[in-house]
Amino acid sequence: MTKNLTTPSIFSRKYGLLSVEEAEKDAKKIEELAFAVADQHYKKEPDGDGSSAVQVYAKESSKVMLGVIKRGPRALGEVHGRLNEVDMSTNAIRRAGARLLTQAVVKIPRFKLLNINGNFISDEGIDEVKELFKSSPDKLGPLDENDPEGEDYDDEDYDEDEENAEDGNVLNSKLKDLKIEQEE
Repeated sequence: MTKNLTTPSIFSRKYGLLSVEEAEKDAKKIEELAFAVADQHYKKEPDGDGSSAVQVYAKESSKVMLGVIKRGPRALGEVHGRLNEVDMSTNAIRRAGARLLTQAVVKIPRFKLLNINGNFISDEGIDEVKELFKSSPDKLGPLDENDPEGEDYDDEDYDEDEENAEDGNVLNSKLKDLKIEQEE
């Protein structure tokens, strides 16, 4: 289950990748919850062979896992009340990294400014970021110094999944040391 939560996929491209630590905690909670639901089901049918309880377990764990995936990483969730500005300008961020960062900060209450100017974000990536900030465009810094050509690679064999995983890893490593300034 942890591997499913930490491996790049169509879901992680949209919702973000969980860290191994977060995935392990979530996997344990998912398994406990699914087991409790399956156990209740089994106790209601004590004469059965347990196969329907296994089906209930599989269905419940899949449902909860999908909810965790859609929730996305909690990397910034712990600082919701305090984080109000992120400056990731000139960090070689590409489309996937910009999207993941935007998805994280756009949900933060009292967030004031995201600066991701001077990166390698494609025109499509800029449009995605602007769409995510459509309800509060004043919280998004300028995007006019991005180099969409910097996102392209000469290596035609470069795998998009590797690119997305690399963006997520670079972003996670940079966010890990993020300093938070509190307003008084």
